Amino acid sequence: MQPQSQPGTISSTHSIVILNAVKDLRLPFRLRRGFTSGLPKTRLESADERTGLRQLPMLVSTSRATMTGMVFNHAKGAWLAVLVCCFGVVATGLSIESFAYSLSIAAIFCVGLLAYEVSVCRPRIGAAWLLFLNSALLVAIFVPLRVGLDKSFRHFPLFSVWPHRIYRVWWLSECAAIIVALMALGVLAIEVVGSITGETSRKRFRWCLTVAASILVAVNVDSLLQPLWCVDCFFPYGVPFTFYTEGGYGGGGGFVWLGVLGDVALVLAFATGCTLLWNQIAKYMLISRKRTH
Repeated sequence: MQPQSQPGTISSTHSIVILNAVKDLRLPFRLRRGFTSGLPKTRLESADERTGLRQLPMLVSTSRATMTGMVFNHAKGAWLAVLVCCFGVVATGLSIESFAYSLSIAAIFCVGLLAYEVSVCRPRIGAAWLLFLNSALLVAIFVPLRVGLDKSFRHFPLFSVWPHRIYRVWWLSECAAIIVALMALGVLAIEVVGSITGETSRKRFRWCLTVAASILVAVNVDSLLQPLWCVDCFFPYGVPFTFYTEGGYGGGGGFVWLGVLGDVALVLAFATGCTLLWNQIAKYMLISRKRTH
C-alpha cells in the first residue's frame, strides 16, 4: 500500500516531470533554481496526480510557445528601436542647422533607446549589447561620411549646402555613437555590480550612477553653450576634463579621448563611493533599529 500524500505536497513523480519541464524551457540557471528548489524526494502517487501529470506536457508546451513569442516580439521591438535611433540621428543632422539643438535631439533619441532597451530586455545585460551594437552602427555611418567628405569636398559647387549637411551628420553620428557607448558601459557596470554585491547594491549603484551622470551633463551644458572668445586656439569644451576642442585654422579639432576617459572614470568613482557610503549608512541604521527593539 502506497503512502498517501499530504495536502499541499508534491510527489517525486511530479518532481521529475517538473524538473524535465523546467529544463525543456531553457530558462537561466537562477530561474531554474527558483523553480526546482524545495521539491520533495518522497515517492507519492495517486489517481489525481496521474491525471495532472498527463496535462502537464500540454501546459509546458503552451508556456514554451508563449515565452518564444514574447522573446520574438521583444527582439523585433529592440531592433526597431535601434533603427529608429540611427535614422533619427541622420535625419536630425540633415534637417536642423543648429549644432546645439541637433545634439539635444540626438541625445533624446539615445536616452529613449536606453529606456526602451532596459525595459524589454531580460536580463538587462542584453540591453548593453544592443546599445553597443547601435553604437557600432552609428560608427559605420560616420566613418564613410568622414572619409568620403575629405576626398570629395573639392567636387561640390562653391555655395553648395550639402558638404555642411554631410559634416553635420558625420559629427552628430560620432557624438551619438559615443553617448550610446557610454550608456551601454553604464548598464554593463550596473549589472556587474549587481552580480557581485546583490540586488540591493545594484539598485543603489544605479541611482548613484544616474545622479552622477546627470550632474556631469548639467555642468557641461554651460560649457558647450559658452561663446568662442578666441580663434585658432583649439577652444576647449568640457568640465572638469576637456573632451572636445574646436581646432584651429589648420584643423585638428575633435574629441579629446583622455578627457572623455577621465570624465567616465570620475562618474564611476563618484557612483561607487556614494554606493559604498549608502551601504554603510543602511547597515548602521539597521543595527541601530535592532538595538532599539
